[in-house]
Amino acid sequence: MNHIPPRLIKDKQNKFTVLFYLNGKRYRVSNGKKFGLDLHPNKAAIHDRLGIANELLFKIHKALLNGWGQQTSLNVSFLEALQNHSFCKDVKETYKEAVNRTLNRLESFLKNSSIGQINVKHITTKHCIIFLHSKQFTSNSFNTERKHLSSFFSKLFKTENISNPVESIPVMKVKPTLHKPFKDVN
Repeated sequence: MNHIPPRLIKDKQNKFTVLFYLNGKRYRVSNGKKFGLDLHPNKAAIHDRLGIANELLFKIHKALLNGWGQQTSLNVSFLEALQNHSFCKDVKETYKEAVNRTLNRLESFLKNSSIGQINVKHITTKHCIIFLHSKQFTSNSFNTERKHLSSFFSKLFKTENISNPVESIPVMKVKPTLHKPFKDVN
């Protein structure tokens, strides 16, 4: 569990907020709605707010200790993690289409392979290389698919302390074409 215990903050208008950090993300909660609690300390009378806010603080701390907000996405197979993948809202449409082409190809590869049933935590560089070499490629297409696969794993492993298996795959060198001048220009 990766959280800092919650603390109560009171502002100048006598309003209370519970502040805590979970997996490196800051949460500021002023009511119990996110936790399924009917506690609204800032709607209560001013002399009752502190008691209700402390009750909210206690229940939030208890929920965090019981695993609220903990990542369960890494307890699934590689194929299930791929099917649950989604993009941020601010991603360009062309990038989204390009990544989706790679991920769709990966999904069809995983359905026909035993790699799809492996827990996503146990995916290695070897598994990624097998996928990348599963079709004919140029150095540019290899590097593009490598980049898209790396992006997928980066998002998946963002909150965990697991290294991205694609990062250790070397970038394929692009062999420059030799431009020779014409010998006979007549």
